[in-house]
Amino acid sequence: MCAPYLPLIARNPVERKVILLATAPINKGSIFSNGLYQNIYIFYKLLEAMGYLPFFMQNVEPGQVDDILVGCRSIDVETFLQKPLPVFAYIEIGMSVDQNFRKFLKMIGARAIKIYLGNILNIDIETSQFLTQLFFHHHVVGEMTEIWVSPHYEQHREYAGVLNQVYDTTKAKIVPYVWEPFFITKFGTQHPKWRPASSGERETIVIMEPNISFQKSCVIPLLALESYKQANPSWNARIIVVNGNRIMAAPHFAENVAAGFSIKEQTEYRARMSITEVITEFPSATFICHQVNNEYNYMVLELLYCGFPIIHNGERWAPFGYSYIENNMSSLIDALKETREHVHAVAYKTSQAHALFWRHSIHNPVVQKAWDDLLKAA
Repeated sequence: MCAPYLPLIARNPVERKVILLATAPINKGSIFSNGLYQNIYIFYKLLEAMGYLPFFMQNVEPGQVDDILVGCRSIDVETFLQKPLPVFAYIEIGMSVDQNFRKFLKMIGARAIKIYLGNILNIDIETSQFLTQLFFHHHVVGEMTEIWVSPHYEQHREYAGVLNQVYDTTKAKIVPYVWEPFFITKFGTQHPKWRPASSGERETIVIMEPNISFQKSCVIPLLALESYKQANPSWNARIIVVNGNRIMAAPHFAENVAAGFSIKEQTEYRARMSITEVITEFPSATFICHQVNNEYNYMVLELLYCGFPIIHNGERWAPFGYSYIENNMSSLIDALKETREHVHAVAYKTSQAHALFWRHSIHNPVVQKAWDDLLKAA
């Protein structure tokens, strides 16, 4: 009696298994505002390369889909309900749909999967501490078959499962991380590259963390640069803090921290900029990243791809770029000193990074098999 109405799902049969990727609208304006949107597009291309038939499920009419998705299949919820497809798997990433829709998908045989690509455990703890009246709108729970998380978010895998009422811990799984240089190269039409500073050109350091929480912040890099300045008073590099307007809006940082820096005269706090805007304006810059429990970062991969000296504290990517240890400022300063020789190491560093790109490539058979095994698991 609970079997789906077969004529409903037998309409327009397709040989390839259909997978719906539920997401907020993806467009040129949003693609560099949050790595999530790039990630969803890359998932689509991965599934397509594996022989599945993916669809973006967005709250936009088919004719209104942004031209960045030209060639991709897209469907909205209303259209799908009017003419359902035989769905193999439904994956929520950047959009949550109500329980009734998920229940309907499960009735017609689809597996309902939620992928988390953000550190929800840190976010929820911070939110409950500082915004006590805020409702967690980003959690719409119920009627999920499985929960998947990226490898660098393994620490909240069980939390995500319980939060979504998936109490069987074997149904909360780790999914391989994937990346391709689609967006930094504008689909192969551009090839931005780092260049060494010309004679007389001022050294430039760029920090472009979001500065909206402790997870990705400019504070540790700035403190390390302040320490380096105190040890080297004549050092006069230009320091660009992208998204710096966010942290300067905090009176304690602006009045009690930044105002006391000896690097304050050489530091610029900028508004938000995309990675393409930054590398265009500062083609010979050295970048510094700092994260806590957010180890993987598309920006690091993009900078490595373009040959930029990138200083980061991602333990699992430590062999690539210039790495330092957690919050250790002495280690960061050592990495900064090493970047001074980047012009001699750029060819080696770039070729070395290709091993990392292949590790996460959608064309890597190991990655494809791992995804296929997860999709086909009962």
